[in-house]
Amino acid sequence: MEHTLLTQKPIGELVREDYRTAEVLSRWKLDYCCGGKRNLADACSKVGANPAEVATALEAVLNQPAGRALDYDAWDTSFLIDHIENVHHSYVRKSLPVLVATAQKVALRHGKEYPYLETVFLEVKALALELESHLGKEENILFPYIRQLVLSQTRGSQQPAAPFGSVNNPIRMMESEHNDAGESFANIRELTGDLVYPEAACTSWLVLYSLLLEFEADLHTHIHLENNLLFPRAIQLEREMN
Repeated sequence: MEHTLLTQKPIGELVREDYRTAEVLSRWKLDYCCGGKRNLADACSKVGANPAEVATALEAVLNQPAGRALDYDAWDTSFLIDHIENVHHSYVRKSLPVLVATAQKVALRHGKEYPYLETVFLEVKALALELESHLGKEENILFPYIRQLVLSQTRGSQQPAAPFGSVNNPIRMMESEHNDAGESFANIRELTGDLVYPEAACTSWLVLYSLLLEFEADLHTHIHLENNLLFPRAIQLEREMN
């Protein structure tokens, strides 16, 4: 693909078409989940990256023979929802208590000498509360409705009644909350100098940053699957049934 075509393509679409591009975009800190609607040129401008350099790296990946990367875009919608719940929602619920406890432990032990660790703990604690509420809204309200849409289309039956008017309404709320989660991690990275710990950091401190890096990576995939794949499908499906 020519550089011009790549730089004008939404980065969420790049990742949807070939998930191997996610690693390249992450290398330049390009947000393909919450910021997936931006084209590559605009995304690079936002972080001060060189679009031509990023495009060259993307082309190198795209020109490699395809491996066993998961082809999320080929999955049917119900299976995609199952995957999001069973893999990513389960991961969030399992990981958050450990993440919060570790952040608190590090803040209590080193917060006087490094005050920003107190703020990191508060950010993590707030993120945990927000995500728990967020997952509940998806699992109890939005996802069941999308599953009903799929079932109605399959059976050729009437569109299910939506208590929220249109699927666009809860989707806008979920996307807004995704943005909030992304901002929380941006704040944490700014507070910690991009998750770089001092030489004096204890083992718990190192573990905290490793947990944050792992959680952030999973969250990027999680949000990408919803913002760039599931939500557009649900909007299109509802539109087709009207």
